[in-house]
Amino acid sequence: MAQVYVNEKHEIELIPRVGNQRILLGDADSLDVKFHNLAAFYKQALPQVGWDAYRLINIKYANQVIGVKYSKADSIKMKADALADSTKLKTDTSLIKK
Repeated sequence: MAQVYVNEKHEIELIPRVGNQRILLGDADSLDVKFHNLAAFYKQALPQVGWDAYRLINIKYANQVIGVKYSKADSIKMKADALADSTKLKTDTSLIKK
């Protein structure tokens, strides 16, 4: 995990190093069950749909995993941002020594 965050509802959110999703953990009850469910989700669901298909993975309930997918508008914005970043990297020569 890259970051652990407590939101305004006092719920724990995890921000992983890999992927663009947040993991909503809720409170610290039943952590072993929640992480077991998350591991199963990573092994079974994400390989089928891709690592960047979900913007939120909610594991705050002990017996379920809720994946919230990106909307079409979110996907378009992410692609546009990635394209702008790659274009900027290609044209920015200020760091190249002459």
